[in-house]
Amino acid sequence: MKYKVLVPFRDKESDTPYVKGDYIDNLSIKRYKELSNQKKNAYDTKFIAIDVVDNSKKADLLEIAEAHNIKVSEDNTKAEILKALEG
Repeated sequence: MKYKVLVPFRDKESDTPYVKGDYIDNLSIKRYKELSNQKKNAYDTKFIAIDVVDNSKKADLLEIAEAHNIKVSEDNTKAEILKALEG
């Protein structure tokens, strides 16, 4: 899973600097929640978003949402799921 950097920051865990448009691979769910501000971070800022490919199948999107504890269901349209994943 890739995550797109929305705002420049230096990762406190790896000390890696990121600029807007960079991509981060393989974050833990805990770290994803902190950087996406699902679990309020100290800066109250959304630093990253899930990078979802528009041609992904609905089933794949549902799997990604479930893995990230994002509440969507099979009743949602693909567009609704994409919107939820993008935050």
